[in-house]
Amino acid sequence: MLLTRVVFGVLFSLSLCSANTVTIVFTALPTVNQNNTYNGFSTATINGIPNQMLLCDDSADITTMPSGTIIYDYSNLVGPNPLQYARFTAAPEVQNYEEAAVLLYEFAALVNPSNNVVTEYQYAVWNVFNHATNLPATTIPPGNTTLLAQQQLLETNALNLVLSTTQPSWVKTAYADLVVYTPAPNSPTYPNNFSNQEFLGLQNPSAPEPAMVWPLAFLGVALGIAKRVRRRRA
Repeated sequence: MLLTRVVFGVLFSLSLCSANTVTIVFTALPTVNQNNTYNGFSTATINGIPNQMLLCDDSADITTMPSGTIIYDYSNLVGPNPLQYARFTAAPEVQNYEEAAVLLYEFAALVNPSNNVVTEYQYAVWNVFNHATNLPATTIPPGNTTLLAQQQLLETNALNLVLSTTQPSWVKTAYADLVVYTPAPNSPTYPNNFSNQEFLGLQNPSAPEPAMVWPLAFLGVALGIAKRVRRRRA
């Protein structure tokens, strides 16, 4: 009976703690500054876990870095409620985030990319969503024809992979690993929260979601205590 009560209580706690919300504190701007923009991964602490690498997909809004605590809702690209909090909802929404997932996965796999390559990937991701929302294209200045051509090639190749019927296996991995961090709606505590930028990150799909880590740990401890009590009674 005690074991049943403990498990029920913990499961109830899980239901309260499983909302798709995290706290993010940005600790450092991207290290590459070209064309008057900071490009590449920003460094952040997510739910107290430091040194998380996030890539901005929103060129229209602004995030001050280093930042205070920002409340984010997070969405996945796959699962029962894909992209439920995502900012860029114009059609074809899923395809745009799939293309961004491909670009992010490729970019994250690079070892010591040059500043030019970092800028090409950053602008390619921004441009995916600027096209979707009819905002002005975020492109490398036309005078730099080499970088501009490389940016456009990255976008074209990513879209071709998304639309292909014979995708390499890593594309599905990129979809499964993508996490979209969208600023939560404004509140009295965080009145300008929604004006921050949206960011993309990668996670190991086999790991617990950030909001579930501590409740799951507590569940393990609670079950262990209940088993010990039951043994004593026996």
